[in-house]
Parts: sequence; C-alpha cells; structure tokens
Amino acid sequence: MNQTEQLKKEYLMRYQAMALRINVLTDQAQELQEMAVRTTPFLSGMPGGGGPNIHKLEEGVERLMQAKERIAEALTQAMQIRQEIETVIESVPEEKLRYILQAKYLLGKSWSQMANDWYMDERWLRRLHNRALAQLEIPAHVIAS
Repeated sequence: MNQTEQLKKEYLMRYQAMALRINVLTDQAQELQEMAVRTTPFLSGMPGGGGPNIHKLEEGVERLMQAKERIAEALTQAMQIRQEIETVIESVPEEKLRYILQAKYLLGKSWSQMANDWYMDERWLRRLHNRALAQLEIPAHVIAS
C-alpha cells in the first residue's frame, strides 16, 4: 500500500473514530447517571442512609452535565466529519465503488459483512475498494501534510 492510499484510509476512518469516541463518552455519562441514582438514597436522610451530603450530589450532577456537553461537542464534530467524507465519497464516479466506501467508512461494516450482504467474494470486494481509493479525491491539504 502506498502512502497516498494510507492517507486516504486514515482520512476516511475519522468518522468511525469519532463514533467510537461518542460511544465511550456516552458510556461514561451513563455510568455517572447510575452513580447519581445510587447516591440519591444516601442523601435523602432515610433510615440507613449516610446522612445528607448535598455536595456529593452537586459534584455528580456537574460531572454528568460536563459529560453531556462533551458528547454534544463530539456529535457536532462527527456530523461535520461525516458530511465532509460524504462529499469526498461523491467524487468517486462509479456508484458501486461509492457504496463500498460508504459501507466501510460511514456504516463501519466489516469486509465479511459487506461480502455477505452483496454476495461477493471478499478478495474481489477488497480489489474494488482499492479501485475506489484510487478514484477518491481527498482535499489537497490532507495529502500535503
């Protein structure tokens, strides 16, 4: 694989990387939410509770809000990256090759999933993918860097 093909793949993989980051952030927010729910009975002053400690709840809520802000920022960035990648993929003249790039880099499908979905030999699919990469026109600043 030459350096230009590698740069193109890395460029296209940015959306999947952002999707993974969003999943991690969402999991972290969910964990913070669950911790807040588990902490609430201890703060209620109910028998067996640890007594009121409103600061812990406030800290938990603040951390949860910060996590949600990071998720919103990541979602905005992911949508921008996706739009940019969709535009670049549209530069490939052959429709079939565009579908391969969309499935791989926007939907995150594996080679075997794509081969099964399209009743195609995986080696042939990879050859078509390489052809698609060759036809792909990414912004000049990506190749120059």
